Amino acid sequence: MIRADSPDAVRIPDRELTGIALIIGCPLVVLAAVGLGNAPAWIRQGDTALVVVYASAVVIALVWVCARAWRMQLRIDELGVTARNFFRTYRIGWPEISRFEDGSRWVGQEGHVWALRIVRRDGRAVISTMASLGGWRAARRRAMLVAAVRQIAAWYGIPAELTGDLPRRGSRPTGALGH
Repeated sequence: MIRADSPDAVRIPDRELTGIALIIGCPLVVLAAVGLGNAPAWIRQGDTALVVVYASAVVIALVWVCARAWRMQLRIDELGVTARNFFRTYRIGWPEISRFEDGSRWVGQEGHVWALRIVRRDGRAVISTMASLGGWRAARRRAMLVAAVRQIAAWYGIPAELTGDLPRRGSRPTGALGH
């Protein structure tokens, strides 16, 4: 059996999102610098505490964005599946999982891209954002994810008819979470 903290657990991280978070975070830093450029005026007015609060808030926000982006991953181990999306983490135990299937999610200019759907026994589904970004590495990452999920699903006797392709229009059931 695979232990939750064992190196045998399947982890598929998405480090490209860290770069995206930094691209989003850099303008925050620029805005912070512009705001801190007014710091001498604030300090002259006796608002030193305002400068400290402002700088602290910007640093905390930037650290949070980078930390969440860095932690995004799909983890499969003996306890079940953990889908860490940007805003929310879903932990689903093996007894709760009904099946794995092809899904999709909206990614800006690229439109709908493939994403893994983890369907629970009660019919609700979680979308894992892993392997759903475009770019030249997306196909390779998606193929690795599909192979890993198929192998683990077979081990636990869970259906996983994954193709790695977008589902046909109208074939996706309602009740999906994690968009």
